[in-house]
Formats: sequence, structure tokens, C-alpha cells
Amino acid sequence: MSLLFFTPQARAQYWEAANQLTNVISPILSGSGAYKGSIEIMGVAGVGNDKLNHVEFSTSQGYQYNQWFYMGAGLGVDIVRSSYTDVDNVYRPESGEWGPTRPSRFGQKRIGVMIPVFSDFRLTIPTGNSSSPSVFIDLRLGASWLVGNNYLRTQDNWLRTNTQFYLRPSIGVRIPTNARNARQAVNIGVSYLLLTSNNSSWAYDNPSFSSVGASISYEW
Repeated sequence: MSLLFFTPQARAQYWEAANQLTNVISPILSGSGAYKGSIEIMGVAGVGNDKLNHVEFSTSQGYQYNQWFYMGAGLGVDIVRSSYTDVDNVYRPESGEWGPTRPSRFGQKRIGVMIPVFSDFRLTIPTGNSSSPSVFIDLRLGASWLVGNNYLRTQDNWLRTNTQFYLRPSIGVRIPTNARNARQAVNIGVSYLLLTSNNSSWAYDNPSFSSVGASISYEW
């Protein structure tokens, strides 16, 4: 292994990797990256028993440190709807059983608003020149809070006002919209959203709420 490492080819590959890492870290430490902002709308549908559907409006502001790495922070407004609906049960003499008849007046689908705050990391993989579409991988990490309501009821749990861990990876296509300004682009992607916390809940101690859908954003 030592002989392999010290061959000219291995040394060249090592120094190339080291230079790439330096090129990424240096602008971050010096703050010399270019400002970039974006606005986005996302729609995701809940999966599993505890379905929460989300329509989220957000903005991310930060720095494009080089051609392929962006880091910033963001804030959003998330309109959340629970698919849980109660029903009134009545006794049915013909069958000798209790059964549902209609949605309860207390069981309308619950709607709430959440406020996510997050760090945003994005990797852009070029597929051609600056005016060509490229592939992006985005990761948002932060926290989200339910506001206005004390809780939202789901099938097996409660979404409460406790701090929720917010995780949202996305992958998609970046499409430049201005041939003379490569900073302007539309991003279309597929997103996964996870909310979870150590809440006291209806059935479980640690409920997690997952959703999958799509997002579209404009960046400048």
C-alpha cells in the first residue's frame, strides 16, 4: 500500500483531491462567496397511518461558494392538513353491532400552520455549460413549530406545539432562465419531508410524520 501511495499517479490524485477540498473550504472561511437567494413552493402528501399533507412557502438566502456548492439559511410558512376524521358510532339492532354512520361534528379534517426554520445545503452537478440544465441535491435541516393550534390530531398520534425536528432532502433539475445571467434558474424537484420529536402522543412516545411530493423554486 505504501508503494502504491507514493507512485507518481497516486501522489497526483492525492494532491488533486486536497486542492479540491481547499477550494471548497477557503471561500467558506473567507466569506468570499457570491450571494444567492431563492423562493419556493412545495406540496407533499403524507404516507403511513399518520398522514399530514403540507403546502409550504419558503425562502432560502445564502452564498454560492463555487460552481457546485451552496450553503444558506431559510424560513417558511407551512399549511398542514391532517387526514384524520372522527365518526359517530351507533348501535345497529339488525346486526347487533356498533358501527360508524357519519363524520362527527368534532371530526372535521384538521388544518394548522407550521413555521420551519432551517439550514440549507445544495450540491449542483453540471451536465454542460452554464446555460445547460443541471442536477441538484438539496438538504434542509432545522426545526418547525405548530402555531395557532394546540395540536393536530392524526390517526394514531397528535402533532403538538413542541419543537419538531425538520428534515427535507430533495433531488431534481436546475433549469437556467437567462442565457446572460446563469444565476437565474428554475428548480423542479422531488422532496421528502420528515417531522419528528419526543412528544407525548396518543399511541407512541416518538411519533414521526413522513410526506413525499414535489417542489418548484426560482433562484437568483
